[in-house]
Formats: sequence, structure tokens, C-alpha cells
Amino acid sequence: MRLVIIGNGMAAARLIASLTGRVPGRFAVTVIGDEPEQAYNRIQLSPVLGGEKQAEHICLHDEDWYTARGVTVLRGEKALAVDVNAREVHTSARTLGWD
Repeated sequence: MRLVIIGNGMAAARLIASLTGRVPGRFAVTVIGDEPEQAYNRIQLSPVLGGEKQAEHICLHDEDWYTARGVTVLRGEKALAVDVNAREVHTSARTLGWD
């Protein structure tokens, strides 16, 4: 089953962990995130900006985590429109379908 998640933040990471942990391999998940970086803990952004932490220490998951779960992450891509009737998400670079 194809799933498309719009937004690559903390909630998306929790949803992915839940979906892929309960029934591994059941879902083909694509995550759309408009930021070019890995998903990170926004709550910890102030300590990074203040020099107390390094940016890599607030990343939620690395690329291997997503790959191990069969998740495709589209970074730097903005979701522009959702066509519920056609079951499509139009991004700045492509059109994705879901089941």
C-alpha cells in the first residue's frame, strides 16, 4: 500500500516508526519535506543556534533509518496541491499517488 506523508518533522517520524514497526513491509511510504536537511528536533534548535549543541545531534533519524524501513524521503520538495479524488499529491518536482 502506497502512503504519502506531507511534512518531514517530528510527527512524521513518529508515524513512520509506528507504521513500519507494526507491520514491516506493508506500506511503501514517501515523505515530502520542503527543507533540504534531515528531519530534526525543532525544540532543540535554540541550543544549536546558541552553540551549546551541534546540528547533527538534533537529527531525528539518519538516512539508514529511513532506508531500513523502505521509506523514500523527498527533501527540498514542496507539496503544492492534494487531489483527493485522484489520490495524488503534486509537488514542486513531481506527482505522487497513494492507495
